[in-house]
Amino acid sequence: MTQQLSLFTANEINRATITRPVLMSKDFLVSWKSQIVTYQQQTWDNPPPQQTSLFDLSSNLFDPNSVDPFGLLYQPFEFYRLPEDGQENCLYFVVDLMQPLLLYIGETQQTPKKRWMNHSCRDYTDNYLALHHHHKLEVAVNIGFWWNTPTNRKARQAMELALIDKWRSPFNKENWHIYSQPFKKAGSINY
Repeated sequence: MTQQLSLFTANEINRATITRPVLMSKDFLVSWKSQIVTYQQQTWDNPPPQQTSLFDLSSNLFDPNSVDPFGLLYQPFEFYRLPEDGQENCLYFVVDLMQPLLLYIGETQQTPKKRWMNHSCRDYTDNYLALHHHHKLEVAVNIGFWWNTPTNRKARQAMELALIDKWRSPFNKENWHIYSQPFKKAGSINY
């Protein structure tokens, strides 16, 4: 049995994969964002009704309409470089305020800075920013924190999932089947 020889070493292949830019045409990017903004705007203007129960469970139910991700006090995307304030247990929202476009929803039991330092969404957002700069499109990615969350992680995760479902934030893996993963570095989709 003969073995096929490779023109590249494994390190060269890995480096090529890591440094390969994400390619998407300007028109496709604008269209992709426009579809999401339209959906989110309709959701914002006409929030879906919440399912009610025959039993009194209202103290345990979270209403995703009670959180306005576009009305938060936003910090720059590089907030993790600022001194840490020590607050924990929050939901956070990554938003392109030029649209406005809600890109990502997350929860943390750590401080946001600790969570963000090793977060895959940070790289994904860097790629989003780089593509906008490449096409000379205005972009203003910021992050907002909602601190009114329970200390119980399962309850926070349920809140996070309800918000992801409501807003269909494109960077959350729960919505990749809708939007694909055009800003993922390795194995990215080229348009």
